[in-house]
Amino acid sequence: MFCWAALRKRESDYLIEAFREGVDRMIDPILRYRIAWICIPILLIKIGVYGLAWLNSAAVDAQYFEGSKPRIDFNKINPEVLKLASQDVLWYLEIVSKGYSSGKDSGAFYPAWPFFLRWIGCADSAWSPLIAAGVSTIFWCLGLVIFFRWAATTLSREVAWSLVLANLLLPSSMTFWIGFTESLFFFLFVVFVTFADDRRAWICWLTALILPLTRPVGVFVVIIPGVWWLLGHRRVFASVCILCFLVGWSIYFGIMWYHLGHPLADWAAQRFHVNSPSLSYLKDVPRFLGNLFHVTSFHDPTGSLLDRLVFIGSFWGVVRLWSIRPSWCVTTGAMLLIPAMTNQFLSFSRFTIVAIPLLLPIGQMLMRLRFRWLCLWIALSLATQYHLIHRFFTFGWGT
Repeated sequence: MFCWAALRKRESDYLIEAFREGVDRMIDPILRYRIAWICIPILLIKIGVYGLAWLNSAAVDAQYFEGSKPRIDFNKINPEVLKLASQDVLWYLEIVSKGYSSGKDSGAFYPAWPFFLRWIGCADSAWSPLIAAGVSTIFWCLGLVIFFRWAATTLSREVAWSLVLANLLLPSSMTFWIGFTESLFFFLFVVFVTFADDRRAWICWLTALILPLTRPVGVFVVIIPGVWWLLGHRRVFASVCILCFLVGWSIYFGIMWYHLGHPLADWAAQRFHVNSPSLSYLKDVPRFLGNLFHVTSFHDPTGSLLDRLVFIGSFWGVVRLWSIRPSWCVTTGAMLLIPAMTNQFLSFSRFTIVAIPLLLPIGQMLMRLRFRWLCLWIALSLATQYHLIHRFFTFGWGT
């Protein structure tokens, strides 16, 4: 009974106590009042990094589109923005314009993002890659502002700025500025987390409905209200949240069934992608451990050093989350471990940018760094982000 009561207390109000203690124990006091001054220049530098990568990238090779065989006419896209149509963006734009099709790579992508782009009139536009990137950036900005305001009110402004800094420095955070689904998921997850303790329950229920339609890991967010229900914390609210997650997931299977003829067609379409992700890998632990140490380059689809370093570092954050809020710990662990196993670390660093609770321990860690070490961290992160976005603009593996 004592352990159960302690767990329930930690789930409800331990968050504020843990972070106030963390702020008071910072090593370098200069960051307590100057961390906002660090975030603003970093944002400007990131914009410069993005622009520099764009200017330094070679002209678009038409063979990329011919080899991918998309069902959209890439010649209709304005040549000035073709660099934004690399990798997953191309398949999202295909779904936007032509819908799903059996036997295609696009069958593995979730419907919320392309359906939203179609709703705003992105289909068959000459500027569709730029529109997708612009909307993606807007969702990221909205999510970051909402998260900052929540953290500033619930914790402190210093902690809120540390979360912004953590988000800006995540290696794959440049993905928020291209036409991927990550920004929409980031926005929805932030809204769910920040409004969960608010009286406007319907907002949480709406986001719970859409999250499973946005990314595969969206269904794991159901663990948060699941833990609340087990602990007897706001059970009516938690029950409706769980129901909304399940309904959203059912809608997703219904969409796949309607468009592709089978509710599990998306899982079958994984065979068209690098590493051929599969749920069967979950039971193959030796394969997972072997892949963990299979490094072939700094960043590539099958042997990325970056993805493996981020995996190791992220689980330090997951362990730290247990002392902050257990439901966030379990949810984040599932959102990271299961994709790492089923995808064989494919694009793992990109999975971390939507694991919102992970920003809390990372932000706290950044606030404890001495200034010179923080500067080194910033330099390495920005250099990595330049490398990734430059690879993306040149139609290489940058995600």
